[in-house]
Amino acid sequence: MAAPKIAMVVGNGLSMSFGKHTGLSEIWNSQSPLDWEIECPYSGGPFLQQLPLLQKLKKSFPNIADFEVFKKLQDPSVCNSLSIHAGNALIEARHYLTIAFSKLAYLQLQEFDNNWGWYKWMERHRENLSCVFSLNYDLLVENCLDRLGIYYTYYESQGNHYGIPVAKPHGSVNFEMKGIVAPTVYPIRAWCTMNDMPMFKIENKDLLKPRLEPLCITPNEANKYLDHQWVTPIKDSFLDRVKDCTHCIFIGISYFECDRPELDEIVKSIPMKSQIIVANPDPSPEFIETLHGRPVVYWKSYNSPLRDDTDKPMMLKDAKTGEILKQCFCGSGISYQYCHSL
Repeated sequence: MAAPKIAMVVGNGLSMSFGKHTGLSEIWNSQSPLDWEIECPYSGGPFLQQLPLLQKLKKSFPNIADFEVFKKLQDPSVCNSLSIHAGNALIEARHYLTIAFSKLAYLQLQEFDNNWGWYKWMERHRENLSCVFSLNYDLLVENCLDRLGIYYTYYESQGNHYGIPVAKPHGSVNFEMKGIVAPTVYPIRAWCTMNDMPMFKIENKDLLKPRLEPLCITPNEANKYLDHQWVTPIKDSFLDRVKDCTHCIFIGISYFECDRPELDEIVKSIPMKSQIIVANPDPSPEFIETLHGRPVVYWKSYNSPLRDDTDKPMMLKDAKTGEILKQCFCGSGISYQYCHSL
């Protein structure tokens, strides 16, 4: 038997897992970024105060979750009722989220712990990771790959395009566009958005500097970058790798309606015989229905991917031989040890 080829599809659940493990989520809850204390680049002071449209929207709905606030941006009637320019408010949101999650990325680097369950799992499967698709802005996955010595690429401009593809079609805190020369100040004066231009990777030391056009799809927003030149090549590379995967693991995917076209495209690219692992203590019923007829394993422990009450990772290969676990004789298509532990 051959060694497994594993694809990873990453959602906010990965950041939540790290936040819970390190304690960061007590203050830096990735589901409530508008409540974070973020300093405005260069000028200082609360960043949200320099983004008047986004701040007004937030104050107009004090009792709803932040992700629902971002959803209001997609409703022109709501914005019109508040005399808010919806397009400009969305640009402010992109600026805020990019700087806010850059701050979180710094903290994640400082607090990184090799005993975190997902890092331990990746360490045990480092030779088997084939490709990554991430809906997150932070750099948790990349930090793990760096620490494990696994080369990866975004297909960024001036990059060497060597290593496993890491597709981040919703943007990332270390993505930047170049070619437009103009100072960025807050409140925003240059309203730039949806420019289809080359993407460059910036260094970690520059993460808290403002971008003229931050690359960041907001929560509950359908992806408007899908046909952009920095998305298409890396997405296609990921999907090509998925077609050869033996396992695809979905980590903390909420399956929001706006994300379903992209996630459904991934599911359709996975071979029917490949095992799908859903790592989520409360997976979406609609997502489960999408996987109907496929061999699926559910890791529902909040301690995923560690076995309950232990620090041992859930393995997708034989620890001694490195080969794919033998499938159950019942014909489920699931590895024996998981088929009879369901």
